[in-house]
Amino acid sequence: EQSNWDMNANQSFNVYIKDEKKGLIFDNGNAVTEAVYDLYNIVFPFKDLVFMTQNGKYGAFDALGKIVLPFKFNDHIEAYETISKIRVKEAHQLYGYEDLSGKTIVAPQYSWAYPFYNNYGIVSNKQKKYSMLNNFGALQLPFEFDDITFSDLDKVFFVKLNGKAGIILLK
Repeated sequence: EQSNWDMNANQSFNVYIKDEKKGLIFDNGNAVTEAVYDLYNIVFPFKDLVFMTQNGKYGAFDALGKIVLPFKFNDHIEAYETISKIRVKEAHQLYGYEDLSGKTIVAPQYSWAYPFYNNYGIVSNKQKKYSMLNNFGALQLPFEFDDITFSDLDKVFFVKLNGKAGIILLK
């Protein structure tokens, strides 16, 4: 399996497979990691982070092979523009958010949670209604929307409610 990604500091690496496990190796042949991982994913725009699984747990390491998120997460790690907050899922299939140190920002309590984007996270409850959290974990809207999606504009969101679409601008 040959995949080549440019990393920070003008480094690039390839995935290599040994005994059905995956690892990373720099173009110059020096190993970044041992081949002990099951899956890998490069999440853009974080080209200097690699998200992988080991023994069924998700984690991440940087371009030098240093683990930056321990392999303890039950669900794949998602992030959009920052990984200062990551979406996590607990055993009861509820989602919340942690920071990189492992400190809980929002305890797992939502049926679904999207990664934070422009300092907001979109969450849904068990009735499949959506709301939004600010950077501190406080709800910004009631759980009444059928859908909420991010826009590229700061504090502007697209919403659906009772079959109608609209735009919300947060103050």
